[in-house]
Amino acid sequence: MRVLVTGASGQLGYDVCRELAKRGYTDIKGVASKDLDITDETAVSQYVRNYRPNVIVHCAAWTAVDKAEDCKDACYKVNVLGTRYIAQAAKKIGAKLVYISTDYVFKGERNSFQEVGDEKQPLSVYGLTKYQGELEAAKCRKHFIVRVSWVFGVNGNNFVKTMLKLVENKTELNVVNDQVGAPTYTVDLAKLLCDMIITKKYGIYHATNEGVCSWCDFAKKIFALAGKQVKVNGIPTSAYPTKARRPLNSRLSKASLDQAGFERLPCWQNALQRYMEDELKIAQKKQTKPKVLVIMSTYNGEKYLREQIDSILAQEQVEVHLHVSDDCSKDHTVAIVKKYQTKHKNISLQVNETNKNFTYNFLDALFRYKDNQQYDYYAFADQDDYWQPDKLITAIKKINRTGVYTMYCSNLTLVDENLQSLNKTMMPVNFKLKYWDTVCKNIATGCTIVIDREFKNLATKHYPEKIYLHDYWLAVIANYCQQTHFVYDANPEHILYRQHSNNQIGKGPGRIVQLLNKTFKRIPEEKSTKNLMTKFYELYNKDIDAETKIIFAKIKDLYAKKSSQYLRKHVNSNFRKRFKIKLLLKNY
Repeated sequence: MRVLVTGASGQLGYDVCRELAKRGYTDIKGVASKDLDITDETAVSQYVRNYRPNVIVHCAAWTAVDKAEDCKDACYKVNVLGTRYIAQAAKKIGAKLVYISTDYVFKGERNSFQEVGDEKQPLSVYGLTKYQGELEAAKCRKHFIVRVSWVFGVNGNNFVKTMLKLVENKTELNVVNDQVGAPTYTVDLAKLLCDMIITKKYGIYHATNEGVCSWCDFAKKIFALAGKQVKVNGIPTSAYPTKARRPLNSRLSKASLDQAGFERLPCWQNALQRYMEDELKIAQKKQTKPKVLVIMSTYNGEKYLREQIDSILAQEQVEVHLHVSDDCSKDHTVAIVKKYQTKHKNISLQVNETNKNFTYNFLDALFRYKDNQQYDYYAFADQDDYWQPDKLITAIKKINRTGVYTMYCSNLTLVDENLQSLNKTMMPVNFKLKYWDTVCKNIATGCTIVIDREFKNLATKHYPEKIYLHDYWLAVIANYCQQTHFVYDANPEHILYRQHSNNQIGKGPGRIVQLLNKTFKRIPEEKSTKNLMTKFYELYNKDIDAETKIIFAKIKDLYAKKSSQYLRKHVNSNFRKRFKIKLLLKNY
């Protein structure tokens, strides 16, 4: 299933992407406003038409409630027009649409729980635009409209963080006690949404954590869990005037959830405790630098080795450990590494007795750490490139957005022997990874790869015999195993990829520029690709989903019967129709 999540940088969108990744979804697009302007009808239509998601989870919204009173037009564009364009695009391709609404669509004056069909009387601009957004979402037949209240999550600002910030220098606080509702933890809500999208139980739902409280009760529980000694005074709404009016009763009935057979969310006290624990883990993680093991393969690399090692040791915001695996160098490579070892305790050296070639030099080094769980991340490095100081931390931040079992790789900048730009990148800067790209080409350059510990454990589960590229092998695992996630970063600025007479791309003195174009059209030779794909299917058959198994089996048959040229043509026609495979083979 292909899923598009808008508002992916917000609290809910962030957790929806993480939950999808945990459930084994590999084709997820999480977009923020910088990636897709939902108020641009043409941009939305084109993006959705090109990506063709099966589901759109529309989390993007204007949520600044008070500011909306002064910015009515801007709020209307995002919450109403943006939703209209998303709904229209979803309807055109037959996609399911999840729209996140709010308790603010109700006036909130009744004494009982609000039912989904109760009269809508929004008190604010925000509430009105969210209700108008509901009307737009409902025009897409396959819609889930989910109203929530008092949302909190780790990836953004919320009431919990505000309360804790306010009492940094205070021991007493006034909090409204006549507005009642239920807090909603985005982790729990994301799980429910992921349960919904695999069904056809379309309609309107209310979803919050169970139980009710006032804002004052909520604040007291926050301080209790945080171990803060704070006196909380309950005050009426009239004593705390705001530009936008809030509903006094935000209690939402879950009858529609029950009728559809969906499980209710846990109680809000339990959710808050888990949230606080997650925040504590994040705080501790920020204080402790992530430990990264960088695996470097060397062979007669004395000329540029020092620059590369220095750039690795200079990585920011991480604790770097370097493992150098030397493949029987005949120059001073080993001596250089040993000299570094005298000054840096985090460098280890392994000298091979025989030349393994770079693929198995990398793989064997990785397998040495198969049972070692002390490192948070693992990266690969060549002996002659140059890493920018933010290379590793950039990869780690992107990995952490998706959850566990993640591999990151990026574009890179091609430079000459003196690190001067050749005005070329390994891949086009506008390249976007498609799910089936990896079947026919390797887009993962080894020196850009960073993987988390869980992915390392999966990758060392089986030792592959007779494969020709370690980076291609890892890319296939990342793209097609159910629990994995493949992050491709099109930014080429993190690594300077040095071209010279002895490396893979730069062979041929004086002809570097002429050979650069081959970089963009490197399809592996048929025999090697066939072996790699066959080996993956045999070793990881239990780790791929049913649809992928069917497709891989058919691709395996094609490799056995036909040439790679026939395969490309055949996949473009029959496979696209039967399995909706989108391959960028037209460029080759």
